[in-house]
Parts: sequence; structure tokens; C-alpha cells
Amino acid sequence: MGRLSAFGGQESQESQESQESQESQESQHGGRAGPSMVLSRALNAIRQDSQTGLEITEDNGWQCDPRWAQDAIDKLPEPNQARHLRRWKPSFRSAVILTELLGGLEFEFRPGSSKPEATKQDKANAALLKHRIVAGSTITLLQIDRPTREQFERQMAKVFSRATQREARAGEILTQLKPAYAYWTAVCNLSPVRTPKTLELISTLLEFSMMVTQRIKHMLACPRPIEYSRLIQPMLPTPEHGTLPSGHATEAFFIASVMTLLLGDKETEAAKDMQMFRLARRIADNRVVAGVHFPADSAAGFVLAKTLTGVVAARIGKSGGVEANRRFFVDGITQSRDFSLDQVDRWTEVPEGESAKLPKSELLSWLWNEAEREFKYELDQ
Repeated sequence: MGRLSAFGGQESQESQESQESQESQESQHGGRAGPSMVLSRALNAIRQDSQTGLEITEDNGWQCDPRWAQDAIDKLPEPNQARHLRRWKPSFRSAVILTELLGGLEFEFRPGSSKPEATKQDKANAALLKHRIVAGSTITLLQIDRPTREQFERQMAKVFSRATQREARAGEILTQLKPAYAYWTAVCNLSPVRTPKTLELISTLLEFSMMVTQRIKHMLACPRPIEYSRLIQPMLPTPEHGTLPSGHATEAFFIASVMTLLLGDKETEAAKDMQMFRLARRIADNRVVAGVHFPADSAAGFVLAKTLTGVVAARIGKSGGVEANRRFFVDGITQSRDFSLDQVDRWTEVPEGESAKLPKSELLSWLWNEAEREFKYELDQ
């Protein structure tokens, strides 16, 4: 019997053996915390014994690794090459890629206008997500307007009404507290054995999404439903950060869009794509049912996810550019308004024809290409 995995089921024998092998290697090297004193002394003793009587010279002691031979510069590997990531530990690869992705972004808070002639939308406080472009300047990718207190209060009735579904959805809600790997696996057939680079890509992009979302949450400072009424009594502890945009909605729609882009073939994958977006819609909706989010939070998360997907596509060269000046606005928030995929146009606008070319990320492209290969079965032959 395999042991339970993070994917919600039992690991395959192969997966279990692979993990046990890795744990064994880490144990032999003292684990993640570093070697123990006993192991360090043993390694040093073996070194002294095995090298007794040897004369170490430049000719026999410190020759360049032969694997560098094809691209060696001054007897060192060619610098700043994405292919070197293959030799890195996944967590360190992720850190390098995240640094590059976040390095192109800029965040700005825009106070609402107090001018009498200002439109209702221009009077709204807003968070701006910007990106440096190839030309060297920056462009606004997304503006998220902050709803007013009155608008949030109008949505409280929707949050109250959804509480009747808590018992029926408790299993989903509790198993979706963390990233929904088990649910994505059920649709896209992910596996630590078959698709390790895809899982690494998802993990890296989830971290990217979380960092962007939290920065925007901080700028907008929108209270959670329980802060409007204690009668909400959420079925979960209320997260200790702002409500809009919903992080769960952003992550779920972001990964749905990323997997659609990764799998590529729109005809054969059409049903799967719809599954992923319906799954994302359900994950977002469950947070409203649980009493920790408003429907508007899900809508903002969807819009943010769409923007982040555009950034990824542009950075790996899968598109000519990313849509610019997208705007999430809240003028139509009403008591009865819920978030629906077929009514997204009510929440957002994109000026036609406005786009920006972003610099290509060789690091993200390397990981993307490695993940893409995992779904091309002819490469296994």
C-alpha cells in the first residue's frame, strides 16, 4: 500500500520509491539542515585515508568538469544560461525565476479624484499593476478600483444567503484551503513521476500570484464580510489580510489559464479547458459560501488572473504582447449580483487594440518548455 500524498490519494509505488530515495540521499548528507557532526567527521576521515600519499597538482587535482567542455569560458561554464537551471534544486530554481518575474512589475496606489466634475469611476481609489516594457518605459496592465463601503454592504445579503450551502460543500471548502493540487490533478492527470516540471511550474506561478495579490490587497485595504457583521459567523478562521481580490480566485483562474496555454491544442482540450474554468469558478464560489469573501472579490481575482496569464504568455514568447489598461470597476455591484463567467464583461473593460511587448524571460521559458515536453508522449519512444 502506498502512503497518502499531497494530491489527496495514494502515491504510486514508483513515486514512493523515488521520494524514499531522495529522503535517503538527504539523510546520508545530514538532511536539509546540513550534515551532522558524526557524518562530517566520517567524511573527513575517509578523505584523509583515500588521499594518503597522493600528490595533488593542477594536472590531476583540479581539472575542469568535462561537462563544461562545450561552452567553457576561462575553464568555467558559460555565464547566465537558462539551461544551467537543470542542475539546480527546484526551490532555488523557483527563487531565481520569481526574482525575474517580479522584477518587471511595479505597483502604484492611485487616490480617487475629489474634483466635482470627476466621473464615479475616477472618484474611486485604485491599485495599479504596471510592467516595464521593451522600450524601457512602464505601462499600466491593470487598474482595480476599490468598491465603496456601501457597495460591499449591498453584497452582504448574497454572503448571508450562501451560508445555507456550507454543510453540503464543507468537504470541498476544507480541502481547498491550500492550493487545489488534488483537483487540478483530477482534470489534467498531474503526477510527481510523470509531470514533475509541470508541478514545479505551477508551484512557482502560485508563489508569483500570491505575491502580486497580497500587494494589491494591501493597497486596497478592503475589510472581510465578518467585519461588516458578526452574524456572518464564517465556517473558517477569517484570513488576516484584505478581502479583494480573492487570492483563491486569482490562483484558481490563473492555473486554469496557464494549463490551457500549456496544453496548447484547443480542439482536443476544449472540454478539459472548460472543466478547469468551472473548477476555478467553484473554488472561488466556495470562499463566498464559507463566509470569508464577497462575490466581487472573485470577480477581481478573475480579472487579475487574466492579466497575470497575459504576463506569463508574453514573457515566454507565446503572444505578441500583453493587453494593457485593463480595468476592474465596481459601478454595477448590486445586492443580487453574483460572479458568473458569462457575465465578466459587467466587471471589466479592456481598451481595444492596446497591448505592450514584454521582455522575454529565458529562465521562465526554460521551465515552461520542460513542462510542455511532459505532455508530448512521442518523446518517450
